Amino acid sequence: MIKALTTKLGLLLVCLLGLSSPVDAAVIGTYVHDYGRNGGRVAPQTYGRLQGDRVVIRDSTNGVTDFADSIDLSGIGVVGTDVTVDSIDLDLVFDRAGPNPRNSENWFVEISGAGSGFGLSTIALLEDRLSPQTVTLTAGSDAFDAALANLRLDFTFSEPGFGRSDTFRLFSATVRVNGSVIAAVPLPAPGFLLLAGLGGLAFLRRKPDPKGAPQT
Repeated sequence: MIKALTTKLGLLLVCLLGLSSPVDAAVIGTYVHDYGRNGGRVAPQTYGRLQGDRVVIRDSTNGVTDFADSIDLSGIGVVGTDVTVDSIDLDLVFDRAGPNPRNSENWFVEISGAGSGFGLSTIALLEDRLSPQTVTLTAGSDAFDAALANLRLDFTFSEPGFGRSDTFRLFSATVRVNGSVIAAVPLPAPGFLLLAGLGGLAFLRRKPDPKGAPQT
């Protein structure tokens, strides 16, 4: 009976010590690229014209732009061990992107997945009236999976107009990672009672020496 009780108490103690749980969902990481030449601002990985507090993004006649950037997300830790991730937001502050039907100016942001193009990347139309505009990646999209697998978010822009070159101004890009931090549950007060109980049971299981000799 003592052996069975000891086993049950031991299993319960292991469960108490081994438990972990995510805290309430919240922003677990924020990463900002403020573009420009001024102090404290950064240049994107690929760009054409960098000014004091912005980068001017220009397309060519085939819709390819002179801009690409990557925002590092490794600060969130190990996904599945340190954190769980529910969604990823990309906030863009910009102007002069349109859409403008008079000159067919329509700019799109493209957040890279494992490949490129529709169905793999997440693509959204930029609208001046929405700036700062948020594009949200959720579980199941290729761009979301790629961002977590690589712990970075890669993005560029496209403007599929023909016969002319258009520009817009990008001031900043901010990535917010939303999810939960996985935290180990601290040992509650009853756990210490279990420790004491296990110690007591171990003492009871020791048989006294009939000769009174010291136990070893």
